[in-house]
Amino acid sequence: MILILFISLIYPIQNRGTLPIKKSFHPFKIEKSSFSKINYSFYRAFVTGNKKSFPRALKQIFQRYGFIHLLTPSGIHLSSLMVFARFIPIIEVLTLLGLFCYLTQLGSYHSMERVIVFRLVYKILKKIPNLRSRIEITFILTIILSLLLGHLTSNPLSFIYSIIFWGTVLIFRENKIKMAFLLNCTLFYISSFSGSSHSPLSILINPIITAVMSTAFPFYFLNTLLPEYFQFNGILNGFTDLFLNMISFLDRIDPFPNISFSTWKLLVAFVFLYFRKFKTFFLILCFTIQTLNPPIPFKLHSHIFPLGDAREVMKVKAGWVSFIDRKCQLIDTQIFCKKKPSAWGGPIL
Repeated sequence: MILILFISLIYPIQNRGTLPIKKSFHPFKIEKSSFSKINYSFYRAFVTGNKKSFPRALKQIFQRYGFIHLLTPSGIHLSSLMVFARFIPIIEVLTLLGLFCYLTQLGSYHSMERVIVFRLVYKILKKIPNLRSRIEITFILTIILSLLLGHLTSNPLSFIYSIIFWGTVLIFRENKIKMAFLLNCTLFYISSFSGSSHSPLSILINPIITAVMSTAFPFYFLNTLLPEYFQFNGILNGFTDLFLNMISFLDRIDPFPNISFSTWKLLVAFVFLYFRKFKTFFLILCFTIQTLNPPIPFKLHSHIFPLGDAREVMKVKAGWVSFIDRKCQLIDTQIFCKKKPSAWGGPIL
């Protein structure tokens, strides 16, 4: 509950007037010809976090079911990097420090930076005998250090995603079913800040997809380290194709509309959940669910132009239509669009 109140207080303030920050990504050296265009864009996004060429339709599916975090390098990525170094403590520490210095120069991997900070702080605290609640103390110190590193200012949504999901996992790590349920509750809570929505099926689909792709990630990463002759691109291309086709098929047959909740109503519901008033909690959720609105028409010069899927439309104002990742203007019979930096209203992906 403290985490939820903390997030509610800091996010609206820090998200105002944030300037875009130039980002760069780790080089991706895989031959394009070995993959289809879509599969290659997923592979690059999965390993490096660079989602520039990843199709918008697939981004929306990932967002709908709540596993867009797979395309943001974080804990699962770091675990793969450290699989061998962890057997020798000094090598692990030096590797973490070197990796942290490298990532700070790129400016695109704040989530992974936080994981590195957590690991280093935890290793230091392990040296203190008879220290209780070591993991919880490490988590609090990681939040403080992350704030000092400017993570909240440069990418507020990424910061609060990390903190609230990470905190939920640590607090409820002994009860996996409760943890999975509360992770989905926090997903809807964070999404209420940006006005995005999710399918109710995300409660079931999210944990399964996350587990499968977390298991598969080491193979994707290992393949980038191998010489071209030894790479198993054909196998990965086939697996990627199967995965993307599967989630696209799931999206097509999903009978549920996307749903969302207002932030303050969710806060009220969480208060009742905190005091173990489960019936009241579920009652509030049932009566405050907001389904997708129908597509908004944009009228200009006595013509009506359908904008398509309502999930893509954020705002219509003064001749401009703001989609989730770009801003477009209709002049006579031509449409002019430009991409929106995430800090100016576009999505934090």
